[in-house]
Amino acid sequence: MNIMVVSDDHGRDDFEQAYALARKEFSVIDAVIHAGDTGRFDNSFYENICGLSFYAVAGNNDFNNNPRILMIPFEGRQILVTHGHRYDVYNGTDRLYYAAMENGADIVIFGHTHVPFHHKDSEVEFLNPGSLAGIRTREKTFAVLTLSDEDTKVKFMYL
Repeated sequence: MNIMVVSDDHGRDDFEQAYALARKEFSVIDAVIHAGDTGRFDNSFYENICGLSFYAVAGNNDFNNNPRILMIPFEGRQILVTHGHRYDVYNGTDRLYYAAMENGADIVIFGHTHVPFHHKDSEVEFLNPGSLAGIRTREKTFAVLTLSDEDTKVKFMYL
């Protein structure tokens, strides 16, 4: 299963180009997760482009009805999705780790810092796809999370 993971596009419309790149690289994308700060777009904007299962949380710059936290089961794993601004992510992943333990999550997807990040320890895997808007790092990034029975893989992609 290939899951496209995006965050922090802040109303810029690079999602269609990113989705096309992900499809070119992986041929099949099974779902899309957005870790918040969509800006002016609602979920239908993304769903109309990809036509897939689309999961999104609200970020600190969003005023939509998306939840602040989601738990999504995929391939026998529990994925916790949050924007991260309420978890002090600029100072590490400790608070996200505890949220993962409280919710029984195997993988935590978050945004907010705009910096691509992937770390896997013995209990939890953390993924921040960076910013599709290229704010702060000047690199427009997203990720594809591949789940299989044996392992997880993350590939960061750049526009």
